[in-house]
Amino acid sequence: MPACSTLARPQDAIERVIDRHRVVRRLIDNGWLHLWRFEGPALRQYAGGGWQPVACGQA
Repeated sequence: MPACSTLARPQDAIERVIDRHRVVRRLIDNGWLHLWRFEGPALRQYAGGGWQPVACGQA
């Protein structure tokens, strides 16, 4: 089962970790680790080498 992590860190800090740690990059690229971060009220997922917006339903 893949791991999913939501991070409350700046985008550049997260990307530095991804760039510096090959194991983290492989986990992401192979679908074992999914990263999400908040950008204001929006949620973004790291996929395909960049941050993609996530459509969230409204309650």
